Amino acid sequence: MDFRALRYPVFTLGVVLIMLLAVVFFGGAILLPLYLQEVRGLNTLQTGLLVLPGGVLMGVLAPTIGRLYDRHGPALPAVPGAILLTLSLWSFSRITAGTGVPVLLALHLVMSMGLALTFTPLFTAATSPLPARLYSHGSAIMNTFQQVAGAAGTALLITVMTGQTTRALAEGMALPLARAEGVRAAFGMATGMALVLTLLVVFMRRAASPEEGQAHAGH
Repeated sequence: MDFRALRYPVFTLGVVLIMLLAVVFFGGAILLPLYLQEVRGLNTLQTGLLVLPGGVLMGVLAPTIGRLYDRHGPALPAVPGAILLTLSLWSFSRITAGTGVPVLLALHLVMSMGLALTFTPLFTAATSPLPARLYSHGSAIMNTFQQVAGAAGTALLITVMTGQTTRALAEGMALPLARAEGVRAAFGMATGMALVLTLLVVFMRRAASPEEGQAHAGH
């Protein structure tokens, strides 16, 4: 990988934002199923059916989000997306062992919408200023950092969840309630990361690559 791509500020900011998104995405993808199975007692099929609509929603929204990006740049879809993501994660940090399944489904749909509005515009905008010779390197850097951040962030969130669960058990709390406490604590940390994402995403802009700039100058 050619790390000279990181000399482009828009790309570097995009990498940071994608890393934060990866932590939130991969962490949420693990925390919610853990809650559903270990706290609510759902089996794997029921858990999969509950999170399926969110994945479908992300696929359905993709063309519309692409058109919004083409017309208005990354900020218009990404800023509301980051806000929705933060609000949904904050709401997940308030769930209890008795939160209704319809509420959980609604929150997951909101979180999925936030991810859909944020991921693609940020990835596309981040690579837009790179010259053609660095584009493949930029894509590789983005994907690598995303995977590393997702793995590290997931480990951090699981550690927070386990630590809080252990403390709750030591205080005499029943196991399902203690696990719910742990999940809430982990979602609280994810909310903080999403808030940082929201504050930074407003600075993301679509930039022309050097080749495009030369083409416009020639005209």
